[in-house]
Amino acid sequence: MLQVQELNLLVVAMTSLDKLKLLIALVIMVSAVLMQV
Repeated sequence: MLQVQELNLLVVAMTSLDKLKLLIALVIMVSAVLMQV
């Protein structure tokens, strides 16, 4: 029961923060490119 609830929470968090994670990933990639240059 606990494992299933935890998985559901992870899925909800991933789906709700999907756009936020994409923005963070883009920022990290851009910052990495700028650091290399």
